[in-house]
Amino acid sequence: MANRINASNLSDLLLPMRQRGNAPGVYFVRLCQWSPEIKDFLWHYHEAARAKGVIIEGQIGNPDERQLSYLTEMLGSAFEPNPAFITQALQKWMPRMSQANRVSFAEAMCGQMDELKRKGKTDSIIRNIYMKVMCWLYYKFERLMPFLGDDNPPRILYECNAVTAHELILLRILSMMGTDILLLEPQGDAAYLKQDAASAWSQLLIVQGMPFAKNFTLKQFRKEMAAAAAGNMRQPSQPALRTVTSAQPMRQPAPAVPRPAIAPNQPMRTPPPAVPQRRDPETYFPKPSRMACTNAWMKEASYEEILTPIAERGDDFRLFYHAFIRLKGVPDKQTYISELFQFYQKFRSTGRRIAIVDDGLSLPGPEEAAQIRRHPYRSQEELIIDIAGNLPACANVELQRLMQQAFVRTMMAAAKAEPNLNRLLISAVYLLCWIRQYQAALFQGYKGSEIPCFVLMGGCRNQHDALFVQYLAQLPVDILILACDLSRPCTVQSDQLLELTGKDSMPVPKFPRDGGSVQMRTMASNAEQDLTSILYTDSGIYRNRQFSRADAITLQTTYDEVFILWSQELKYRANFSTVNQVVNMPVVYAKVSGVEDGKVEAYWQKIKLLLGDDTMLIPSLPYVVTGAANQFQPLAVKTLRNGRLKREEIKADRQYPFALLREELQEHMFDKVQLMLDERMIKGTFTNGTEYTVLATVLNMNRDIVRRLQSFDFTKKNPKMVVLCTGEQPCSLEDAILMTFLNLVGFDIALFVPTGYQTIERYLNGNYPVEHQIGEYVYDLQVPDFNALTPVKRSWLENILKRGN
Repeated sequence: MANRINASNLSDLLLPMRQRGNAPGVYFVRLCQWSPEIKDFLWHYHEAARAKGVIIEGQIGNPDERQLSYLTEMLGSAFEPNPAFITQALQKWMPRMSQANRVSFAEAMCGQMDELKRKGKTDSIIRNIYMKVMCWLYYKFERLMPFLGDDNPPRILYECNAVTAHELILLRILSMMGTDILLLEPQGDAAYLKQDAASAWSQLLIVQGMPFAKNFTLKQFRKEMAAAAAGNMRQPSQPALRTVTSAQPMRQPAPAVPRPAIAPNQPMRTPPPAVPQRRDPETYFPKPSRMACTNAWMKEASYEEILTPIAERGDDFRLFYHAFIRLKGVPDKQTYISELFQFYQKFRSTGRRIAIVDDGLSLPGPEEAAQIRRHPYRSQEELIIDIAGNLPACANVELQRLMQQAFVRTMMAAAKAEPNLNRLLISAVYLLCWIRQYQAALFQGYKGSEIPCFVLMGGCRNQHDALFVQYLAQLPVDILILACDLSRPCTVQSDQLLELTGKDSMPVPKFPRDGGSVQMRTMASNAEQDLTSILYTDSGIYRNRQFSRADAITLQTTYDEVFILWSQELKYRANFSTVNQVVNMPVVYAKVSGVEDGKVEAYWQKIKLLLGDDTMLIPSLPYVVTGAANQFQPLAVKTLRNGRLKREEIKADRQYPFALLREELQEHMFDKVQLMLDERMIKGTFTNGTEYTVLATVLNMNRDIVRRLQSFDFTKKNPKMVVLCTGEQPCSLEDAILMTFLNLVGFDIALFVPTGYQTIERYLNGNYPVEHQIGEYVYDLQVPDFNALTPVKRSWLENILKRGN
């Protein structure tokens, strides 16, 4: 990280690093005076910051909801105040920042966080500051990133009357990373000293001068300098030459008075550079000679028109004839897959190129995005013209011009919808990555008479996907979008788009290319599917394992309700529901303390009522011995990073024990482990390494529990566990982890603690079992053989009620 050094005069702030002495560093200077010399210096610094830095006028301003929402969308809601986490976040958030600068920023940020902790700031406050700083870095200071580390450092000019503590945190970090900062204080230094009373973080440069004018602003300053420059550039018009016929002799003009030379130590006054004229991207690139004729050549509205030979579509050499079609839904479930397969076979016989994308476009990776050359931009036009240089080169000149025109028009349309330069840049990078990815598949060896085909399965999920399709729709390419599943919207919109609609909806994530892998439904199978959708949608009737996702809702019950609900199927319990294909499972999670009326025999008889074939009995705690899951600790450490489970890495490991379980059940289990980590349900999570024990304990579950989970249907009877804790032996951390996890995946759990002692609560941060105090505490009870207990004799009324249940 860069050292901060003190400036001896104003001109030091304009020196390159190599001229800043034996120990070069950066300047963080405050300026409160005004003079002609300062005016000249300020203009030079202003122009340096404009060319290679950032100019801020007034407060930086808090991030708005849209910016915070985008931050959460990109990085998630997790937060850890450590350099590794912040470095990882910056890889996604600041792709133009070098890895060394990411590490430096993370270390500097953590140093600031440590200072805040010493001042008593809570984790919540520190997290909010982290989000604010990350938004400012992206939306206000992103253009500094390519220049960090240069001999001529980037510069910040900040006109501010009252810098805030949070702004000062970011400015200090940027200074440490190698940025010169000039803080203009037109109203004096008092406001700054409230944040840094000892001037430890920046230097107040004392120069001769007067206070700033009362109404001074950088905006007004720029206007004055521009007006002065315009005045200096005006020259008086020369008089026209004419013949003089006079008896008086002509007077010679007086010699021009020589201008005094400028003293060497006098500041040089130069006019501001002329503002470059904005170039129009539409006219910047050469125009192609051909235009698109989209769909107008078709004889009927059908995607099979794509099979029409190119020569039969039209004969106007000024046009290329192509198709732009979207099919929403499917015309006939019985024959649809077969029709697509036959279409593919016929198309291949034409010899034309085809590119097929299954289940939507995949987002470009960091390596692909890093290959897109880009610079800081001041306008949308400058951005579009410059970044268009990343378009792949084509041997065919006409195709190259068509690509340039399509890219410019697509980005100009995107700029109208998204005026923010940073977001527009992201859209451009995504678009260029996809252009490069599919260029060879569509246009390798392209000849002017060819029309390749692009097929997109699943449709466009967001505006980035839609931009790529809109770009292709301006090129000699047939486009076929197959949005077979009507529950998934397709976002692309165009006046040129031919919309075809099928009467049915059917998920078809993969295009049928090979007859050996094609699966086609019979008429009976389609009829069964239709009947299933009618019977099992919002009817209260559910087929076997209809749902793959579920959330547990712990019921606040009375003691007696534990026994009433225990044998009920989940769908009959209060608060059961299904929303967006997710089941809300009402589960029992109870701790029963004491013995009712001190009657031990009746106590055991009552517990026996819960011990059915689907109930696990844990006769004593600890059930899982401390350290029992150590064999899975290395796997947990390797696959749990930045608070997130690396699911695919866990599944790919040879040690992974659940590979035989249903795929949706594995995802359900991972979801609940992630929930435990996100909510920090177990004490010590993300503070002393307990998060690894959480994952290792779940991976260490025994076969009996795993088999019960495999048989679990979210709408029917759930698996159950009765835990007895009659002694004074404490339970283990692993016991608390296991029971919390089983509660989240859908187990009914009842802990019977006749002593009333704490059990798993010692290790929990919330999500406690519902406790029922039923009587006096009894100690040193011996767990009986429940099979040998004689059943309790019921009254005739109890028998009738039980039969009714």
